[in-house]
Amino acid sequence: MNYLEDLNEILLKWGEQVADKIKRNLDDTGTTASGKTKNSIEVVVVDGDLQIIGRKYFRSVEEGRTAGKIPYKFNEIIRKWMDDKGIADNFGTKEYEKRNAAWIIAQKIKNSGTKLYRDGGRTDIYTDVINEELPKLFNEISGKVTQTIVKDLK
Repeated sequence: MNYLEDLNEILLKWGEQVADKIKRNLDDTGTTASGKTKNSIEVVVVDGDLQIIGRKYFRSVEEGRTAGKIPYKFNEIIRKWMDDKGIADNFGTKEYEKRNAAWIIAQKIKNSGTKLYRDGGRTDIYTDVINEELPKLFNEISGKVTQTIVKDLK
């Protein structure tokens, strides 16, 4: 194996472990609703470059959503989210009551952002995992480099 292949292998293994922990955190914190965000997480390693990527709004699981322009049919997105989270019945038994609640939630987000955003966000989904696991990656890479240097000196 050459150095780049070794590095790519280390990065891929580390990235997959981190991605698995992030997915568990989404579930363990009750953040997972439909599963689209969790299922969008993938690890890509190309020429020593590691990326852990997810869907467009992945960062919102820690940061929340700022106030401002909302997507087309946002009320329907919120209504689906209510079903996915299993909380729709908390807003009434009739469909029009649930749709009204979704509209109110959508307007609150539009005007003030999500509660998570207003509360200052969190770090327990991906930030803490990366901060805890990054030193392990550095140690593994530096160990491999040291091992290679020693082997080359012999």
